[in-house]
Amino acid sequence: MDEAEKDLVYTILILIGLALVWYFTGGPSRPSARSGPFLNKPMTTHQQEIIYQTKKEADNAPSLKRGEEKDSAFKYRATLVVGSGAKESSPQKEYIEIKASPVNEKFILLTGWLLKNKKGETVKIGKGSYLPYPATINSQQIIFLKPGEKAYITTGESPIGTSFRVNKCMGYLEEFQNFYPPLAKECPLASEGPIPDHLDGNCLDFINKIPRCETVTDDTLSEISGACRKYVTQEINYRACVQNHKSDPDFYGKEWRIYLGKNKELWNNNEETVLLLDKNGKTIDWQTY
Repeated sequence: MDEAEKDLVYTILILIGLALVWYFTGGPSRPSARSGPFLNKPMTTHQQEIIYQTKKEADNAPSLKRGEEKDSAFKYRATLVVGSGAKESSPQKEYIEIKASPVNEKFILLTGWLLKNKKGETVKIGKGSYLPYPATINSQQIIFLKPGEKAYITTGESPIGTSFRVNKCMGYLEEFQNFYPPLAKECPLASEGPIPDHLDGNCLDFINKIPRCETVTDDTLSEISGACRKYVTQEINYRACVQNHKSDPDFYGKEWRIYLGKNKELWNNNEETVLLLDKNGKTIDWQTY
């Protein structure tokens, strides 16, 4: 055996010896064996972003009082908005807002959730009507918010006797009742409805001038024929608008109006804490002012 072969044998024996020492001192089970830069994959950008967002949410979360530290599973899925409406003294004008996160994957059920003030007074969010009619006993359904939708929660009684989902004909109701905040006047124009062929040109001109969400007043009826008068008084109003447009894809809005039916204010005009709790009493969100 020449010198080169001897060196090779000695090298192999040394490597085998080192391997045996490494194995009998812990081998791959040692913590240090997993701490090298190549045995663990680096975090992806997405994983880093998740960790960052989680830490950011935890850092920005309010410190809750003892007994309120158990957060709801709906935390971050719904938020409270408490503005000037909470500082109104009249229960009919006093309101707060609940917003469903636009990144929610599912609807959230509001019916059964609780609102609590600084005094410890608690009220439950009830049911409402998806398609309400004034002067009618409306059927009641549980209230859901889709992702990105919102609900105004008014302390007092509903002007139409029920909580309701907003639709694009609601502006007609704002003409005769006071809603807080006001309902948007976004009704279809009277001229966009199905207009009978027998109406004359003077009637069509009259219809084209009717503003959105407004019914015709008596002092203007002398300008039009009897047939036109019958049409505009019977077919340009909330009920007729609903009948003509309830199948439109954009008929329903992204908003609920919910009424708690209280005859006194629920939120102090200053130094108040508003808590939103789930049906189990766990905290979803809270705001102070």
